[in-house]
Amino acid sequence: RDGRPWTGRSPEALPLRSPVNAVSAPPHPLVTLADDGKDGAPVSAATQEPAAAADPMQARLDRIKQNILARFPRDKTPKISLLERAFTDSEHHHEGQKRKSGEPYILHPYRVALMASEFGLDAETVIIALLHDVIEDTEMTKEVVQANYGNWLADVVDGLTKVAKTGDSASDAGMATYRKLISSTIKDLRTAQVKLFDRLDNMRDLGF
Repeated sequence: RDGRPWTGRSPEALPLRSPVNAVSAPPHPLVTLADDGKDGAPVSAATQEPAAAADPMQARLDRIKQNILARFPRDKTPKISLLERAFTDSEHHHEGQKRKSGEPYILHPYRVALMASEFGLDAETVIIALLHDVIEDTEMTKEVVQANYGNWLADVVDGLTKVAKTGDSASDAGMATYRKLISSTIKDLRTAQVKLFDRLDNMRDLGF
């Protein structure tokens, strides 16, 4: 009994007392994983893409981009403008290209760049990852990369580019490609790091 006089009514019929100075707890911030578990670190529910996006693939690309950029705060990343430009250039020059799996080709450099960022590599390495196929597979030339990103980065991207085959000299082209890769790696180890991430992502297409 709570001290009130008995009225003959059951306890269920008695008016409930409101708790004194009751304060509702603020909602706990939610953290959700990327939808397929493969596109990067957790993102907050506030910034997560809508579940029913008009273009699911674009939503996926945007999510990967957000996860990469989250590792490079604008006020602490000297080359953030070049990194943002690399996203734009990569998406523009690979537009319309497809992987053997049928997925848009741009998903490949985005995933390679995501792996580089997740391993804690710097912004320059992520830029290389985003651009690593532009000289080989698009109309973007080494000279254009050089003009937009500088000599050093253009040399590294070119070091990741296969030597074109001529006639029946496929084996010679392969050897020349490896010599080129080794030479570029001697100058900068990040060449080999990006190549490793490239090969790892290419394993996704082994069944096609």
